[in-house]
Amino acid sequence: MNRLCFIVIVSAVRELVVAYVGPQEPLLATVKRRKLAWFGHVTRHDTLSKTILQGTVEGKRRRGRQKKAWCDNIKEWTGMAMYELVRSASDRDAWRQKTDSSALRSPRRPHRSRD
Repeated sequence: MNRLCFIVIVSAVRELVVAYVGPQEPLLATVKRRKLAWFGHVTRHDTLSKTILQGTVEGKRRRGRQKKAWCDNIKEWTGMAMYELVRSASDRDAWRQKTDSSALRSPRRPHRSRD
Protein backbone atom coordinates (compact mmCIF):
# COMPACT_ATOMS: atom_id res chain seq x y z
CA MET A 1 0.00 0.00 0.00
CA ASN A 2 2.84 2.38 0.82
CA ARG A 3 4.40 1.84 -2.58
CA LEU A 4 1.17 2.67 -4.33
CA CYS A 5 0.79 5.90 -2.35
CA PHE A 6 4.41 6.82 -3.04
CA ILE A 7 3.89 6.45 -6.80
CA VAL A 8 0.82 8.68 -6.67
CA ILE A 9 2.64 11.33 -4.61
CA VAL A 10 5.73 11.31 -6.85
CA SER A 11 3.67 11.60 -10.03
CA ALA A 12 1.67 14.47 -8.50
CA VAL A 13 4.89 16.27 -7.56
CA ARG A 14 6.26 15.82 -11.08
CA GLU A 15 3.06 17.23 -12.57
CA LEU A 16 3.29 20.25 -10.26
CA VAL A 17 6.91 20.85 -11.23
CA VAL A 18 6.09 20.61 -14.94
CA ALA A 19 3.17 22.99 -14.49
CA TYR A 20 5.38 25.42 -12.55
CA VAL A 21 8.22 25.36 -15.08
CA GLY A 22 5.92 25.70 -18.06
CA PRO A 23 6.47 24.65 -21.65
CA GLN A 24 10.09 24.11 -22.59
CA GLU A 25 11.82 24.71 -25.90
CA PRO A 26 12.95 21.44 -27.50
CA LEU A 27 16.62 20.69 -26.98
CA LEU A 28 17.49 20.69 -30.69
CA ALA A 29 15.87 24.11 -31.13
CA THR A 30 17.95 25.46 -28.23
CA VAL A 31 21.15 24.06 -29.73
CA LYS A 32 20.30 25.50 -33.15
CA ARG A 33 19.48 28.92 -31.75
CA ARG A 34 22.67 29.14 -29.69
CA LYS A 35 24.87 27.85 -32.49
CA LEU A 36 23.40 30.32 -34.99
CA ALA A 37 23.74 33.16 -32.49
CA TRP A 38 27.39 32.32 -31.86
CA PHE A 39 28.06 32.16 -35.61
CA GLY A 40 26.61 35.65 -36.01
CA HIS A 41 28.63 36.96 -33.07
CA VAL A 42 31.92 35.55 -34.38
CA THR A 43 31.24 36.66 -37.96
CA ARG A 44 30.67 40.29 -36.93
CA HIS A 45 34.05 40.57 -35.19
CA ASP A 46 37.54 40.38 -36.66
CA THR A 47 39.09 37.83 -34.31
CA LEU A 48 41.05 34.60 -34.38
CA SER A 49 37.78 32.70 -33.89
CA LYS A 50 36.46 34.11 -37.16
CA THR A 51 39.65 33.16 -39.00
CA ILE A 52 39.49 29.61 -37.66
CA LEU A 53 35.76 29.26 -38.32
CA GLN A 54 35.95 30.43 -41.93
CA GLY A 55 39.36 28.96 -42.74
CA THR A 56 40.18 25.73 -44.49
CA VAL A 57 42.91 23.22 -43.84
CA GLU A 58 45.20 22.00 -46.59
CA GLY A 59 45.60 18.31 -47.26
CA LYS A 60 43.39 15.31 -47.72
CA ARG A 61 40.71 13.97 -45.47
CA ARG A 62 40.57 10.41 -44.26
CA ARG A 63 38.84 7.61 -46.08
CA GLY A 64 35.21 6.81 -45.47
CA ARG A 65 32.22 8.96 -44.76
CA GLN A 66 33.22 12.56 -44.25
CA LYS A 67 32.38 14.22 -40.96
CA LYS A 68 29.94 17.07 -41.14
CA ALA A 69 31.69 20.40 -40.80
CA TRP A 70 30.45 22.93 -38.24
CA CYS A 71 29.38 25.37 -40.95
CA ASP A 72 27.48 22.66 -42.83
CA ASN A 73 24.86 22.66 -40.06
CA ILE A 74 24.53 26.44 -40.31
CA LYS A 75 24.09 26.28 -44.09
CA GLU A 76 21.59 23.43 -43.82
CA TRP A 77 19.46 25.09 -41.13
CA THR A 78 19.30 28.47 -42.87
CA GLY A 79 19.26 27.29 -46.49
CA MET A 80 21.87 29.91 -47.41
CA ALA A 81 25.38 29.79 -48.89
CA MET A 82 28.36 30.84 -46.79
CA TYR A 83 28.82 34.23 -48.46
CA GLU A 84 25.13 35.01 -47.85
CA LEU A 85 25.45 33.96 -44.22
CA VAL A 86 28.43 36.24 -43.63
CA ARG A 87 26.67 39.17 -45.28
CA SER A 88 23.39 38.69 -43.42
CA ALA A 89 25.12 38.14 -40.04
CA SER A 90 26.57 41.65 -40.21
CA ASP A 91 23.06 43.05 -39.55
CA ARG A 92 22.32 42.10 -35.94
CA ASP A 93 18.53 42.47 -35.99
CA ALA A 94 18.08 40.61 -39.27
CA TRP A 95 20.37 37.83 -38.05
CA ARG A 96 18.41 37.53 -34.80
CA GLN A 97 15.18 37.05 -36.79
CA LYS A 98 16.88 34.51 -39.04
CA THR A 99 18.20 32.67 -35.98
CA ASP A 100 14.77 32.47 -34.36
CA SER A 101 13.01 31.31 -37.52
CA SER A 102 15.68 28.72 -38.38
CA ALA A 103 15.79 27.30 -34.86
CA LEU A 104 12.05 26.71 -34.74
CA ARG A 105 11.93 24.71 -37.96
CA SER A 106 11.74 21.00 -37.36
CA PRO A 107 14.66 18.91 -38.59
CA ARG A 108 14.21 17.05 -41.84
CA ARG A 109 15.17 13.46 -41.49
CA PRO A 110 15.33 11.07 -44.42
CA HIS A 111 12.46 8.64 -44.61
CA ARG A 112 13.50 5.10 -43.78
CA SER A 113 11.46 2.31 -45.26
CA ARG A 114 11.13 -0.95 -43.38
CA ASP A 115 12.01 -3.68 -45.82
